[in-house]
Amino acid sequence: MKIQILTDSSCDLPREYIKEHAEYIRVLGMPIQVDGGDFIDDLGENTNAQLFYDNLRNSVFAKTSQIVPSVFQNVFEENIKNEIYTIYIGLSSSLSGTYNNAVLSKNMVEEHTGKKDYIYLPDIQSASVGTGICVMKAMELIDNGCSATDISEWLVSHEKNIHHWFAVDDIEYLRRGGRISHTGAKVATVLNIKPVLTLNDEGNIVLCKSVRGRKKSIKFLFSKVKDYADSNLFDKIIIGHGDCYDDALVLKETLSEIWDINNIIISQLSYTISTHVGPDMLALTFLGEDTTKI
Repeated sequence: MKIQILTDSSCDLPREYIKEHAEYIRVLGMPIQVDGGDFIDDLGENTNAQLFYDNLRNSVFAKTSQIVPSVFQNVFEENIKNEIYTIYIGLSSSLSGTYNNAVLSKNMVEEHTGKKDYIYLPDIQSASVGTGICVMKAMELIDNGCSATDISEWLVSHEKNIHHWFAVDDIEYLRRGGRISHTGAKVATVLNIKPVLTLNDEGNIVLCKSVRGRKKSIKFLFSKVKDYADSNLFDKIIIGHGDCYDDALVLKETLSEIWDINNIIISQLSYTISTHVGPDMLALTFLGEDTTKI
């Protein structure tokens, strides 16, 4: 069985990892608009990531758009023609209409081709490096000889084992997105409060805890791995950073006290995610205890 893991730029995986597994992984870029200009998020492959982050810090407006159905349709049809099974692991349907566009395309392609067992769309209510770690887990399952059905069912059945923790540096970006009030954002800025976010059962971003300063944010993220991570489910951890590599490195070194440092991956966040949370965010993901029980 030939399998392709299809994902989008919100997966926040390192480009090196994607290139290494290019035989199995394909990434679709989200459209980005910055100060009136448009481009496709290519995870910094042919674009200037530093310029993008500098623009965000200088309050240049940025926004994202959905991946349109025709993009998915072209991929699905091409894969079916080549007898390749597609598993799309993308941004939560609660956060973007992109997933629904994939569903629409799947239905159109299956009706057109008459082939209904080639496309899998597990909606695992994930985002950012949380999506990325699911892509990596899917690769492990492919290496273990699992079928596309097995992989999709494993991801769905372990949806609640995916941990997402996001330590945001500048709360203003959350205010713009309606996640926090103007007054709350102003108070948080004055008090140097750094919100830590997670995803709830519906795949929406929610406030988990507010801490003062980056050092306490890192300590909090460390505690989540210590308390809930399960290497038997998956032995990898991903740290995502919004142009704050030094902070990510501190978190990695701290986690090495309890985790094999060779299995801790640092990755710069995509334009797609950074547009909504701003620069200097630290994101952490792993598989562990059922999140509904903590």
